[in-house]
Amino acid sequence: MRQRIPAIILLLYVAPLASAANPPKPTSQPLVASLVPAATDLIVGMGAGDHLVGISNFDDSKRPELAHLPKIGDYQSIDWERLMVLKPQILIIFQSPQRISPGVKERAAKLNLKLVNIRTETLSDIYTELKNLGEILREQAKATDASKKLDTQLQSMRQRLRNKTPVRTLLLRDETATATVGRGNFLNDILELSGGQNVIEDTGWPTIDHERLAALNPDAIIILLSNVPPQVEKQAAATLQRMQKLNAVKNNRIKIINLWYAQQPGLHLGDLAEQIASFLHPEK
Repeated sequence: MRQRIPAIILLLYVAPLASAANPPKPTSQPLVASLVPAATDLIVGMGAGDHLVGISNFDDSKRPELAHLPKIGDYQSIDWERLMVLKPQILIIFQSPQRISPGVKERAAKLNLKLVNIRTETLSDIYTELKNLGEILREQAKATDASKKLDTQLQSMRQRLRNKTPVRTLLLRDETATATVGRGNFLNDILELSGGQNVIEDTGWPTIDHERLAALNPDAIIILLSNVPPQVEKQAAATLQRMQKLNAVKNNRIKIINLWYAQQPGLHLGDLAEQIASFLHPEK
């Protein structure tokens, strides 16, 4: 009579083979705390918002996608105790590597937090960081789709405006008409894609006085505000209306864009570009 193998031994023998043939799929996903509104927007915009467990003090928590997320600090101060409770694996920061303090590195190491330092100065940077975030979150397909969507929107607009003469434009960042947008950043990139020519030749984010503004004499002025109250928006308009000699004022070519993403690098830049293009080159 053939000897029977006890069932328990048979199970022990077969189970490892089954596991090797069909390894279990990982169920955990990287959890992220973001101190950078631009990174937060890229993550939410690509459809990976479920990875977020905390956002920065500068994020707009009125947005439905962010309303449930706790604030965990900003570039000056970090709520380490809250991070200890939230238990993310990744902390996104935006700082020059040489300026990250040893204390931040040490406390992050104690919490087993991987510091991810992103850069979103130019439009090209945004595409690069979108890809990086997709890889970090294991959401490469979502990041690729989001990148293609933004690029398609911007390139379609570029093609539509290819024969238009660029409009000499001043981009302002506040209601006093002193904070401007220079060259070498994502807002200048968007302005050029939208059919504008920046009258500011300096790089970065220079400030000017009204005497220099008069000398620049732009043909169009766009004021970018970030969800400010109506009275601030009115103040911005009134400031420029007092400068009657400006071409932009005489020809009524002033536009105020008061939206949470107006000054933020992210996937909404395509929508911002469309608004700028419609203002500078309206369809007849």
